[in-house]
Amino acid sequence: MASDSPRRPSRCAGGVVVRAQAATEQSYMESVVTFLQDVVPQAYTGTPPTDEKEKIIWVRFEKADINDVAHSPEFLEMHGSGVDPPLCLMIGYADGMQIWSVSLTGEAQELFSVRHGPVRAARILPAPRITGPANTDNFAEKRPLLAVCKSTGSSGTSPPYCCVDLYSLRTGEMVKSIQFKTPIYDLHCNKRILVVSLQEKIAAFDSCTFTKKFFVTSCYPCPGPNLNPIALGSRWLAYAENKLIRCHQSRGGACGDNSQSYTATVISAAKVLVSEDSDGEGVVAHFPAHDKPISCMAFNPSGMLLVTADTLGHDFHVFHILTHPWASSQSAVHHLYTLHRGETEAKKSIVSVNHSELVHAEEDKFSLWVFRCPVMQREQQFEEKKGTPLNVFVEAHESPLSLFGSWYTFRGAG
Repeated sequence: MASDSPRRPSRCAGGVVVRAQAATEQSYMESVVTFLQDVVPQAYTGTPPTDEKEKIIWVRFEKADINDVAHSPEFLEMHGSGVDPPLCLMIGYADGMQIWSVSLTGEAQELFSVRHGPVRAARILPAPRITGPANTDNFAEKRPLLAVCKSTGSSGTSPPYCCVDLYSLRTGEMVKSIQFKTPIYDLHCNKRILVVSLQEKIAAFDSCTFTKKFFVTSCYPCPGPNLNPIALGSRWLAYAENKLIRCHQSRGGACGDNSQSYTATVISAAKVLVSEDSDGEGVVAHFPAHDKPISCMAFNPSGMLLVTADTLGHDFHVFHILTHPWASSQSAVHHLYTLHRGETEAKKSIVSVNHSELVHAEEDKFSLWVFRCPVMQREQQFEEKKGTPLNVFVEAHESPLSLFGSWYTFRGAG
């Protein structure tokens, strides 16, 4: 796929169409010639070569209702009557972003483009879950919606990355703007809530009205690139907690030998929760996860398994969350696996879990690990092998208070 990526303000469906092109790869001699043409002249002139192509900052495939022709039949018309839905590709540039609908034939249709400065985070919001007659979608005529956090907000007066703008992919107009006093680091969403991740706080908004639903002000900041790692699943919201809340502590988790551990808490996002320090309404699990600060985490598609990694990135922990209807202190957190990556320190960790029980762990742009984690029973045992999952199933137990310093937290999101 190739495109000139024209610079223009925000626009919606009906943009540029890019035809599929055959992939080409330079030979060794062609690479040498290109190097001599581009690099050697500037060594004498001192001026870098001009490049009209735009630099791509980030790229991501997005899975949302925009891929589902049942929700967005107009996008199917762009690619004919094929059975398979098109892919949704999001590309971030130095001055904005684009959304492309890519069919299996390779043809790409530009759905949206915004050019108002660099974009730190963007998410296509799924259609909200309507639970009753009192719960109505205030933006039904504007969906699908795109949430964008860019360097300059719609008002133009807010500090950089302190605003979330909601755009309609149907009309191209901005329909909502949410302002914050501190910078935003990431956006997450499901059918119930839109979650805004700040440095030491999480703000959740109702997906139908985008009014405030709850705040979490007790997050533990990670020293790595991801300052406030969280995981939003179909059931719960998980985040790093800055202290142990003894009355919420669940049975189980991962307990190391070091004097300090970092814990997770799970809260029900369906409940209204203003502060984690209030009465704990909505907390469904609270447990130790690592001996070092957590750098990333992810739920599996069912929302029952949580994969976490710390700042060192040596091991990834897989937890099975068994909640109790009465209190989080009665919930059990089973440590199913430790997935060993290696002994070198990771600069950045990214984890994901698919429907086939495969855990994908990425430590940098050159390294990717894939682990298969079948649902295990208590009597199953696995041999420890380099590069393969290690069974470290831990029976539920009460962990000593002396092991814990900062904590890791979960919230229920459904």
